[in-house]
Amino acid sequence: MPLTKKQKILRAIYFTPLTFLLLERVYIPLEYADLAAYLDVERVAVTKVTKIPKRVAHSYLPLDVLTRSSQVVTIGCPQHTTAVTDVVPQNSSLEDRRIPRIVHQTARSRCVTPAFRKITSQWKFPDHAYYFHDDEAVARLFRMSFPQFPHLKTVVYYCVKNPAIKAELWKYLVLWLYGGIYADFDTAPVRFDSGTVHRTDDSFFVMEKHHTLGQWFMAASPRHPIMFYAVQMTLLDLLEEDDVTGNSRHSKSGSETLHAAFTRFRGDVDVMVDPIGEGMKPLWSGVFDGPLNRSITVVGTSDNEDEYVQRTAIDALTRKRDYIRMGMSHFSFSDLSAKKPGESCHNALLTEIMVRL
Repeated sequence: MPLTKKQKILRAIYFTPLTFLLLERVYIPLEYADLAAYLDVERVAVTKVTKIPKRVAHSYLPLDVLTRSSQVVTIGCPQHTTAVTDVVPQNSSLEDRRIPRIVHQTARSRCVTPAFRKITSQWKFPDHAYYFHDDEAVARLFRMSFPQFPHLKTVVYYCVKNPAIKAELWKYLVLWLYGGIYADFDTAPVRFDSGTVHRTDDSFFVMEKHHTLGQWFMAASPRHPIMFYAVQMTLLDLLEEDDVTGNSRHSKSGSETLHAAFTRFRGDVDVMVDPIGEGMKPLWSGVFDGPLNRSITVVGTSDNEDEYVQRTAIDALTRKRDYIRMGMSHFSFSDLSAKKPGESCHNALLTEIMVRL
């Protein structure tokens, strides 16, 4: 039976929006390498198969989408710098051990000087993926939803004005979510190579000079308890911060927080760890068990913290000059003036709540 004029009008009204939506998704702008990069992937569930261990939920961004790996070729870098590219795996070889064969590094921009490009290239092991997280990728990670850390977004936005703390918190979070190896931007492998981490290692740390876990280099399987504790303890410390523009890196997110997370990890199996203090040696090399059949492997000695990974692989003068060329100015951020000096984290949060009432 032919449609009446009224039925034709109603059908056109019904199908027109769907037609536009379909066309919008079919004719994707050429600068986008894939559909996931074009869609608003931070608001919808990404169903693309990830190249990370299956235990990482697919609702989180795949690493190549998070870091925009495919768009590096479009980056125009300033004089004296070139763009660091990612190494994205083409098979499932990353899933053959507890700590995935993934290396993470971060800096303000992918555009780096020859000195930094030389040492970052040393972390591109033949059988590992490599992802470089610039400021935009770091911000994308913090914008994702983490049910395990319900206060994360709020605390980071209102109470983290020290960029060093933000970087430390990001380290714990990216290893908690994706697992793999993290190495500071100015480090270089010495005795560490693609075979140093064993298939059964659940996490892997080097010892620093104060007999604590070094945080300039860390490796862990996804969802490792020590990363969970490190994130939670950092957020709790920040909530108690009296001055959001002057919080201390080491007391709020660095070696002390990581040691506190290690202490909690061992405390879960009723093992007491010596506190940090003069004459104390709270940590030594070995394998340390914790809850849920998880473990921590520690290597090296405090007398030679550079044995496996050189903590600072670029001399001070070159580093200072190159930070300026890379626009880093030693991690200066424009949002340091967002809150007046002396304002506590609780007050910053309360002020925002009152404004919205």
